[in-house]
Amino acid sequence: MSFRERLRQQREAKGLTQAELAARLGVSKSAVGNYETGVSMPREEILLKLFAALETEPNFLFQDSFAAGSESLSPGELRLIRRYRSLPAKGKQAVAALLDAVEDRPAKVVPLEPARPARQIPLFASPAAAGYASPIPGEEYELIDDTYKNLSFDPDNEYAVPYTWGTLGIIYNTTMVDEPITSWSVMFDDSYAGNVILIDNPRDAFGMALYYLGYSVNTTDEA
Repeated sequence: MSFRERLRQQREAKGLTQAELAARLGVSKSAVGNYETGVSMPREEILLKLFAALETEPNFLFQDSFAAGSESLSPGELRLIRRYRSLPAKGKQAVAALLDAVEDRPAKVVPLEPARPARQIPLFASPAAAGYASPIPGEEYELIDDTYKNLSFDPDNEYAVPYTWGTLGIIYNTTMVDEPITSWSVMFDDSYAGNVILIDNPRDAFGMALYYLGYSVNTTDEA
């Protein structure tokens, strides 16, 4: 267990919030959050206050940090450490949050199942040809939700079948972002430069830009 994990464990064991511990240490709440996510380490004078506030000894918090006879790091691990150290504070926070999410995620064991034959949608059972359309039998079509039937371009559900649907949104870490996120404008905010990841889909990228600029995502205006 790392220093940051033991720090959080001891704080919670003492029934202290991050804000309460911060007040005892004379630092901000975000500083305590950084200690517990591994973004930064407390300075020597803060460490002394930390041991007193948590009523613990250095050996408890650091017992796994300097294990004797620990194996040396591989070249790949050293490269990762150097890259991590070169990151800005927000970048280190993002890495720490990602590691926490991976570590806290329970391992899922997926039982193997015998291979099943692929299901074939009747529409594609006939050969494709330019300008060719074949009416859709009701066998598989009945499984589709009524929301996506009787649409304006095929009111009798004869020649169209929906194949995908989804919702696009913004996911962000509330421990790293203080302001409420209510607009696509944050994707273009310079204060978040270098800390935004976008899925690799040009249609979604165009949609975000159109909403941000105040246009309809269904516009036909080439300008």
